[in-house]
Amino acid sequence: MDRRLLAALPLVLMIGCNADADGDGLSNKEESELGLNPDLADTDGDGLSDGDELEVGSDPLNSDTDGDGLLDGDEILNGADPTQADTDGDGYSDRDEVFAGHDPADADDVIYIGGWPYYYDKESIGNQHGGDNATPGKRFRRFTFPDQYGDTLDIYDYYNEDDLYVLIDVSAEWCGPCREMASWLDGDNGTFMTDYGYNPVRKAVKQGRMYWITIVGEDDFGNGTQPENAVAWFNDYPNPKVAVLADREQEAKDYYALGAWPSVLILKPNLKVDAFSRSNWTTALDRALEIAEAAPATPTAE
Repeated sequence: MDRRLLAALPLVLMIGCNADADGDGLSNKEESELGLNPDLADTDGDGLSDGDELEVGSDPLNSDTDGDGLLDGDEILNGADPTQADTDGDGYSDRDEVFAGHDPADADDVIYIGGWPYYYDKESIGNQHGGDNATPGKRFRRFTFPDQYGDTLDIYDYYNEDDLYVLIDVSAEWCGPCREMASWLDGDNGTFMTDYGYNPVRKAVKQGRMYWITIVGEDDFGNGTQPENAVAWFNDYPNPKVAVLADREQEAKDYYALGAWPSVLILKPNLKVDAFSRSNWTTALDRALEIAEAAPATPTAE
């Protein structure tokens, strides 16, 4: 062999080892050692090159490093950290914030000021419900009402896969028992709710093992309620775990076909009505008590 070719062979071999066939900033040798495809700049197809993934700390073999449902490349495009499911620490995942049109890197830009849950795929639920009135076994109607913070709350955001049930009461400003229930929910033990043994339900709500929504269905004059009525109710009973909603057109009152105030129903995590009676509020709360006592509790004050 020509001595000149022999002399050049080590250089050729070195260039081959350091070559970057896919142009992602990593040599073929580095990609092979990391289990990456040296012929693909983006091995996991998440929109972020293998070299960039190593630079930002994400996994080039996992398209969603932090498991928040948003591709690593999309996280970078939206100013989020692909290694943190909730970049700004505001309680909402990066995916949810992007889907809802909020900034995943700004803790002050939240989906709901009240911290209510958010379900990114609620459009897939549709609006299948049990007709004109709430019916056990049928999906609850999709309502949107203004809350005590001025946000418009979509009831279908409470759809969840975490086995969390949802209690929804319809109350009235003029209704004494409604106010007594709200006072109990806010921590008052001197009410009929404590006498009935429902404190474990309140504890479950406080600990986030169950959701509670209050719809103020009538004002003091029997009319529909405005956002200021929801604010006033919350000021009287400032429970941060309870979304208080105004119902301008009294839609919930009509949907419940109320036979008693307050009226309470409980929804399964898939938002199908689990228990409800138009003539009393105990049917739903008895069921809620069963669930609360069966679910694991944490040792905090009631």
